[in-house]
Amino acid sequence: MRKFSLSIILVLSFIIFCGCANNTANSSRTSPTLTPYVWKSPTFAPNVAPSKANSNNTTNPANTPLVNNDEKVLAKIKANAQKDFPDDYSTQKFVYEEQVEAYEYMKTIPPSKLKSKIEKDFPFDFTTQKFVYEEQIKAKEEMDKKP
Repeated sequence: MRKFSLSIILVLSFIIFCGCANNTANSSRTSPTLTPYVWKSPTFAPNVAPSKANSNNTTNPANTPLVNNDEKVLAKIKANAQKDFPDDYSTQKFVYEEQVEAYEYMKTIPPSKLKSKIEKDFPFDFTTQKFVYEEQIKAKEEMDKKP
């Protein structure tokens, strides 16, 4: 029951956020007044493999293996869950598992403008990233069917 309630709260928060974002379209602000819960980590950047055309990687001149970003992300997800729910271990576990599942999902999505925007708008909130991505794709498919 707790998982269901938390999911409903997240979805409702996102719906409220979307409604407010539409009202601020003409505003000079870059973000709406109300925002959904976002993990507080502005430094996340997904580990992007260098292209074959750019095999001379200047950020890794010794051609040494890059550190596995997954371990760092999983540690950050765990730390955020512990920080946000310090004495609620079942919620920590739930949030961790949901975030990890959504993180794995987002890794399967190929790079695109949409994915980059979502990652920028919701850093370290992989469940929201997944939700927004899926909603955007559904909406695009519906719009493509319209005359």
